[in-house]
Amino acid sequence: PNATTVAAAMARGAAGDACAQGAEDAPWDARRCATFMMWSTGVAFALDRYVYSHLFALWWPRNCFRNVLKATAADNVVVTPFLYFPAFYLFQGMCEGHEMRSAAERYRAEAVVQLPMTWAFWVPANLVTFSIAPHLRTVWSGAAGTLYIGLLSYVAHAYRDR
Repeated sequence: PNATTVAAAMARGAAGDACAQGAEDAPWDARRCATFMMWSTGVAFALDRYVYSHLFALWWPRNCFRNVLKATAADNVVVTPFLYFPAFYLFQGMCEGHEMRSAAERYRAEAVVQLPMTWAFWVPANLVTFSIAPHLRTVWSGAAGTLYIGLLSYVAHAYRDR
């Protein structure tokens, strides 16, 4: 499972960023693609495999729709704005040689764009995620995440270039 998770996550990061870069009118940035490949791998292990498939399955079993809604709310109201995005901006900033402070300032500035886009994508996707069996969540999140990484990469770089 670990080797498959790494391979799938790296493919997800590469495919998502490649789509985003293809939509932009700029030369290919291999470093940017590598950043999204590494980020996707970390997310696959930390969130997809551990938080969503293990912790959320314990806290909110899929035995009723109320638990699906609770897990979806927890991810979108707590995990995404307070863990996922701060970690993303810090990671991306470190890869680009920026200080922690500039990563935090960038997240504050871009949150008004990133969070609504993320919620529009992940609220419906998470209703599926938390409705299926926990052992399938990593696979589903990976598939949905490929599209999301494309959006994340495109929005993060489009906002910066404004």
